[in-house]
Amino acid sequence: MKTQILSFLLMLATGIGYAQKNLREGIVITLSGDTLQGNIEYRTDAMNAKQCVFYTEGATEAKTYLPGEISAYRFLDNGRYYVSRTIPSEDKLSEQTLFLEFLVQGQMSVYYLPDAVHGNGYFFENQEGKLAIGRSTPRNATKEERRQALGDAYAMLTGGAKAQKMLWEKDLNPGNVTQITAAYNDEVCPDGQCEIFKYRAKETPKADRTYHWTASAGFTLYQMKRNEPFSVGGESRIEFTEKETIPAMMISGGVDVCLPRFCKGFLLQANLDYVRASASVHYKYSWVTSNFSEEVEYHLKQGNVRYTANDITLKFGPAYQFQSDKVQPRLRMGLCASLIWDDYVTDQIHDLPDGPVYWGKYFGAGLVFPCKKGAILADFEYASHGYFQYDISKFSFIVGYQF
Repeated sequence: MKTQILSFLLMLATGIGYAQKNLREGIVITLSGDTLQGNIEYRTDAMNAKQCVFYTEGATEAKTYLPGEISAYRFLDNGRYYVSRTIPSEDKLSEQTLFLEFLVQGQMSVYYLPDAVHGNGYFFENQEGKLAIGRSTPRNATKEERRQALGDAYAMLTGGAKAQKMLWEKDLNPGNVTQITAAYNDEVCPDGQCEIFKYRAKETPKADRTYHWTASAGFTLYQMKRNEPFSVGGESRIEFTEKETIPAMMISGGVDVCLPRFCKGFLLQANLDYVRASASVHYKYSWVTSNFSEEVEYHLKQGNVRYTANDITLKFGPAYQFQSDKVQPRLRMGLCASLIWDDYVTDQIHDLPDGPVYWGKYFGAGLVFPCKKGAILADFEYASHGYFQYDISKFSFIVGYQF
């Protein structure tokens, strides 16, 4: 089993290594105004602000541009647009040049810079080139904290009462700030033009969406192997002759969290499965009695018992989906936490005790068939865990849909 895990991890790491180059068509605008066509590596907001890794058409080697070395770069199909801007540093004692995401251009323009530590920054720029920053604040921020974070931007929007009200009332995110700036431009110059640079998720849903809900059903071969006899008390015990496998149906729902800007094919998955396995099992029930003369009698009762297992399992772990246009192979693995309750229907045998959550592992391989509004899933999966005095294995064939 350890060899299988190591092999899978090696394969996963190799795939991730190849997928690190998440290239998209784009352009680079030089300081002299020339436009270069090619491919740009699409990474996280923080990485996009620090560098532009550019491959000219037909080139195999990348050219890395730092802020200030080029005027701007942009992903095509109305994708994200980044411009070089010099802004005050956090301590306001010095300046730094970064690539800021261009959200709106107009009488008032606005740029976006992610900052997980100090709060995301939105730089408002008027026609004279003056910059004012507004920062996002937590929901529990005091009025004084909000004034400190939004004061400069609020003053910059003087003349646009509606925009100022929206700035104070709305949470700051790229979508809301775009609306606020567009509202200001409409107020101060109703006949003017306002060009909005905004990533269109509908045109490239796989790249922009970060999660997909899934629903599936399948056929499971549910194997329960007793690893020791069940002692009832004293010298009494129950022995079962159980089937090798019990066929059962499985239903499942979950979510696939995509991280395309970290690694194009990398996923984090969480699924909740339900299996109800039922079969007739032969048993032997033996016990010992003695009377006052200390004569010992051995008793044996045997027959068939109807056994039912209800198994709810939460699975979570990483997956890697190889990228292609028509069929995308997928590998996945992780941990599973199972809650099981049993039912033996017979006069002589009591129910097994319901135990706590039992931990195990799973491995899976399958195919993803992308379609217009989602994807069809076909997977084979193996899962195993312990339960009471059982070793449980599940071999599942699953068909589902990714929304």
